[in-house]
Amino acid sequence: MFLVATGLALGLPIPETQWSPVGFSLSKFMVAVSIAVTWQLSYAPYVADYSRYLPSDTPMSRVFWFSYGGTVVGGAWMMILGAMLCVAVDGFSDNVGSHLAMLFGAAAVPLFIFIVYGQVAINVFNLYGAFMSTVTVIEPFARLRVTPRMRGLFMLVISVIATALCTVSQEDFISYFLNFIFFMSYFLIPWTAINLVDYYCLRKGDYCVEDIFDLDGRYGRVNMVACGSFLLAILLEIPFMNTTLYVGPIANALNGVDLAWVVGLLVPALTYYWAMRRSLERSLQPS
Repeated sequence: MFLVATGLALGLPIPETQWSPVGFSLSKFMVAVSIAVTWQLSYAPYVADYSRYLPSDTPMSRVFWFSYGGTVVGGAWMMILGAMLCVAVDGFSDNVGSHLAMLFGAAAVPLFIFIVYGQVAINVFNLYGAFMSTVTVIEPFARLRVTPRMRGLFMLVISVIATALCTVSQEDFISYFLNFIFFMSYFLIPWTAINLVDYYCLRKGDYCVEDIFDLDGRYGRVNMVACGSFLLAILLEIPFMNTTLYVGPIANALNGVDLAWVVGLLVPALTYYWAMRRSLERSLQPS
């Protein structure tokens, strides 16, 4: 479907003015980079959710390149296609689904069905991830017996909340969406950085699964180093934030350039690596 849509988009007339450079805006460029970075890193929970089903002897390099290649190719392709259609079709961003379907003429109705199916399919993954994350947050404080009924209740509540948010934001979707993307990145990027450093740089994939589920196991009840690095990163991100809700002083001084994602990537990676490495070295020393 998207191959056909790309072919149709390439055949659309693009106004000559769109080919003429009108200056460079660092702020707008960084917004685009931030969206692309957040898009890429937001797939980290999916990797964690589904890589557990791979054979244990699957090489890490293969997991990385297939995951990275799929998200980069798919993401870059759709973003480029969207940019082309935005300049070629008047009002394209006002109703993306309808404008995309209308490219197919008489085949618009079947395409609408594919679009709806695609939304349902991806939201199955989203609901599963949201359910797993919610249970993970609650379990340390209350022992849960996850039954099919409870699973359904969790997913129903999450669906209602998500639907309500979409309904409220539909009149100014782009603004709400960008705020959501940035808000998510401020928390998700530090979390991802800590996970990657722990897995690839410190423990090198060597974990004891039994101890992960044991409150008194080797990993303890709370990883204070991880929590400290995470909170420090979020605090240091605040001056660099730029959203319609809040603009930090450094972002304001940089004419709106949002560099919070850079801080959120580097600060927890460096602080967690340094502090956790010292902690692991002390734990290995004979008492």
